[in-house]
Amino acid sequence: ANSSSSGSSSTVNTNAGHPRGADESPSQAPARPLHEGRTEAQRTKLIQQQLVLLLHADKCLKRDAQRQAPFVPCTLPHCATMKTVVVHMSRCRDGITCTFAYCVSSRKII
Repeated sequence: ANSSSSGSSSTVNTNAGHPRGADESPSQAPARPLHEGRTEAQRTKLIQQQLVLLLHADKCLKRDAQRQAPFVPCTLPHCATMKTVVVHMSRCRDGITCTFAYCVSSRKII
């Protein structure tokens, strides 16, 4: 279910560069370093995509807390993963030594 942007720069391909399968939890597999085998333009795009996902996940978590039953999960690819990262980051005290996937890179981005 890749969404791609062929002509619009405002559309974000949320699946591009995702280092693991959609069913893996963020703490189970090591995240691939953003610099590994990528051009500067590719790294910039991945950072922007991760920032968009983090911002969405934060907003989505707040929406979930206010939503009345029945609960309807977000269908944005990787939202659930990034929600776990946002929740984890709010409690994480490990800084750059944290091994939870996306914690360190997300902390650097925001």
